[in-house]
Amino acid sequence: MSKIFISYRRKDSAGTTGRLYDYLKANFKEEDIFLDTKAIAAGDNFENRIQSHINECDLFIAVIGSKF
Repeated sequence: MSKIFISYRRKDSAGTTGRLYDYLKANFKEEDIFLDTKAIAAGDNFENRIQSHINECDLFIAVIGSKF
C-alpha cells in the first residue's frame, strides 16, 4: 500500500492538481491519497493533519505552477 501526499499552490496549480488527483484516484485507493480539500474536515487541526500525513507518506508530490 502506498500513501501519496499532494502539496500544491492554490493560486496557480489548483486545476492541474485536481486532474492529477483524479488520475491517481483511478489507479490507487482514494484513502491512500492525501489532498487537503478532500482529507481535512472542517474543524480539524489543519497543521496536525498535514504533519501526520507527511510523516506517513511514501510519495510526496509538490505541484508548483509557473505564475509565482
